[in-house]
Amino acid sequence: MLFCFLAMYTWNARTGYLDSIVEKSGLEVTGYLLRPGTWVKEKVQDYWQRYFALVDVAEENRLLRDDLRKAEEYLAEVREEHAELMRLRALFGLQPPEGWARLGARVLSGRFGPGAALESVMIDRGYATGAPPGTPVVTHLGLAGHVFRASPRSSTVVLLTDRSFRAAVVTQEGRIPGVIAGTGSRSPLELRYVAQNTPLSVGDILITSGMDGEFPKGIPVARITRISAASENLFQVVEAEPVVPLDELEEVVLLTPPVQRFATQPMALPGETPAAENAEAAADAPGTPGPSGPSGTSGTSGAAGTRPITPSPGAPRGASR
Repeated sequence: MLFCFLAMYTWNARTGYLDSIVEKSGLEVTGYLLRPGTWVKEKVQDYWQRYFALVDVAEENRLLRDDLRKAEEYLAEVREEHAELMRLRALFGLQPPEGWARLGARVLSGRFGPGAALESVMIDRGYATGAPPGTPVVTHLGLAGHVFRASPRSSTVVLLTDRSFRAAVVTQEGRIPGVIAGTGSRSPLELRYVAQNTPLSVGDILITSGMDGEFPKGIPVARITRISAASENLFQVVEAEPVVPLDELEEVVLLTPPVQRFATQPMALPGETPAAENAEAAADAPGTPGPSGPSGTSGTSGAAGTRPITPSPGAPRGASR
C-alpha cells in the first residue's frame, strides 16, 4: 500500500495528471455543494430586502392615509366655512327698511313637527342683546317669523308655519290685502279675508303691508300655490308657501324698529302752537316775568294753558304756593 502510494506520488510529481484531475473534480464538486447555499443566500437576502421594503411601504401608506384623512377633514371644514360665508354675505346684503336697523343672530336649536308646542327656533339673542318680544326675524329671502318670548341672552322665534302666527300682507303686483296665517307643521299657509271676486294668480308673491304695526312694509312672506272658491264662504280659499326654507335656518337677521315708532308726542290742534314751542319761546323771550312777577302774580308758565300761581297773602315776597 505504501509502495503504491509512493509510486502514484512520484508519477503525479512527474506528470501532474492527478493534480489536474483532483483540481477539476474538486472545483466541480465544490461548485455543486456551494450552489444551493448561494441560492438560499440570495433568496434570503431578497426576502429580507422585500420585507424591509414592505415595512417602509406600509409605514408610508399609513402616513399617506393620515394625510388623506386630515385633508378630507380640512376640505369639509373649508366647504362648511364657504357655505357659511355665502349665507352671511347674502344676509349682509340685506338692506333693512328705512328707519329700521338690522342685527345678526345665530340659530341655536329648532323644534318642529306635530309633537312641538310651537313651530319655533331658539336664537342666541335676548331682550338684553336686541331681541325683545315682537322683533321681526328675516333672512335675505324674506320673513321667517318674530320673537315670541325672550330671556336676557336668548329668545324663542315663532315661525310663519305656527298656528298662532298672523301678519298683514298684500300681493306684490295687485296690492290686494289679506292676512297670512300659519296652519301647523308641514301644512301650507293660508291667505285669509280675500273676497271671492278679487283677482289672484298662482305664483303671486305676498309681502308685508305694515298695517299690523309689527312688521315693516315690503318684506316677502310667501308665494301663492293654490286658489279655490268656497260656495258657502264670502272669501276665497288661498294657500301659500313660505319663500324662506324654514327647516334650513342657521343665521337670521333681526329688524330693530326705529325709536320714534314708539314715541308719543302731543299733537297741537289747527291754529295752536305746540306746548314745547310755547315753553321754548317763553324761556328765550327777554324780560319775561318769572313765577313771581313784580305785581305779585306769576307770569305765563312753560306749558300752554297752565293757570298762573298767585302767592298767598301771608307768604314772603317771591314765594308761591
